[in-house]
Amino acid sequence: MECKKKLHHIVLPIYCEIEPLDLRVQKGSIAGALASHKEIDSKMQTWTVALTEAANLSSWVKTNMGERDEVDLIENIVVEVANKLSPMHLNVADYLVGIMSRLQKLTILLHLESSDNIRIVAIWGIGGIGKTTIVKAAYNSFRHRFEGSSFVAELKALAIDPKFFYCGSRIIMTTRNISSLNSLKSVAEVYTLEQLDKYESLQLFSWHAFKDHRHIEKYMDLSNEVMEYAKGIPLTLEVLGCFLFGKTKS
Repeated sequence: MECKKKLHHIVLPIYCEIEPLDLRVQKGSIAGALASHKEIDSKMQTWTVALTEAANLSSWVKTNMGERDEVDLIENIVVEVANKLSPMHLNVADYLVGIMSRLQKLTILLHLESSDNIRIVAIWGIGGIGKTTIVKAAYNSFRHRFEGSSFVAELKALAIDPKFFYCGSRIIMTTRNISSLNSLKSVAEVYTLEQLDKYESLQLFSWHAFKDHRHIEKYMDLSNEVMEYAKGIPLTLEVLGCFLFGKTKS
């Protein structure tokens, strides 16, 4: 119960052959058991209060159950716990071209192996280059390492103050304007996101235009024109690829 208060942990009580009311009123055999420990343990008063608080939480109760009922109860508990432990999974992109290599570079900057400090990484780049896509991929990859995680679509750099975060926290933000990071200059690492190279550009365009990572030879001239125009910007390659999908060369 102390972890629930201080660390916001979730408490899910399960009662076997006992009712929550028995703990709430602490009478009968429970009262006797608690009283027998009070003389030898100074923490009994804290335990008594914790039991009362736990009895007021939503819980499962197993009393006089048959075998089938017990199986159903266990299944319900597993489903509930799984739901609590499975936070939102973000949709990253249909085709993850170039994502993993850039995610690896971001991982190095985050220093995930260290838990005695706070790390802030700002991903800087022009619009459409994939900043948010990389952040979503990072969130899905690393969220299980932390007690809590969140994805905030709109948050200005001025709102981020390291003193409000626990040691071990990792904050990833994106920006098109490097000057917006002035307030975090002393604490934030900047990752300048690279445009896709020619191979990656062709692969991403081919996925959207032809639904295949391999280019089609008779459309190679057109593909080269698109890549020259897009200059390695994923969003441009996606939009043009989707526009050309299903169309003939003529």
